[in-house]
Amino acid sequence: MLYLGALFLAKVLDNALSTTKTILIQRSRWVLAGIAVILSDFLYFWVTKRIVSADSMLALAVVVIGGGAGWYFKIYRPKKQRAAESEADYGSEYDGSEDYDETAPEDDGPPWDEDGEE
Repeated sequence: MLYLGALFLAKVLDNALSTTKTILIQRSRWVLAGIAVILSDFLYFWVTKRIVSADSMLALAVVVIGGGAGWYFKIYRPKKQRAAESEADYGSEYDGSEDYDETAPEDDGPPWDEDGEE
């Protein structure tokens, strides 16, 4: 059971390192990005070797669930949190139809005639 827990944590850590690598590349931190790539590749190949040698569907299922957990924590959950923060800051979805009157006579002309000269 401890072995399967180690596989699970290794896969989650592999996902986290992959995201870290992307962020470091965007921030031009090339050396740290290289270290993240090395660690991520090591974990990926370590997990892959363990799954192939285990010849167990349970080990494969644990790694798949670990990948899903990593995806949840690095992509889905932060996206939902940002959306909730955004809604709290700006209110619900914009419905400005009551603030906008399409029949306002001063807006009927082209923009170059705004000063009223004809």
